[in-house]
Amino acid sequence: MKDLLKQIDSINFNVKLVESSLLYKNAIRSYNDFHSLVSLNYDKFDFKYASSNSDRKFPEIIAVNYIKHNLTE
Repeated sequence: MKDLLKQIDSINFNVKLVESSLLYKNAIRSYNDFHSLVSLNYDKFDFKYASSNSDRKFPEIIAVNYIKHNLTE
């Protein structure tokens, strides 16, 4: 256990700061682009487009996924 904690302590993280308005804008664009492409490829047109006017939780979830998939290595 000590070795594991030592390894964890040695890990360096780089954090990129992004203005929240830019984060949400990019996350929403990425979500809509991806899902519109998928819907065209699979003839499923029932996905919900995201916008800055969407229920607040929806853009937050999209932003977390955007960070996970686009802003991390």
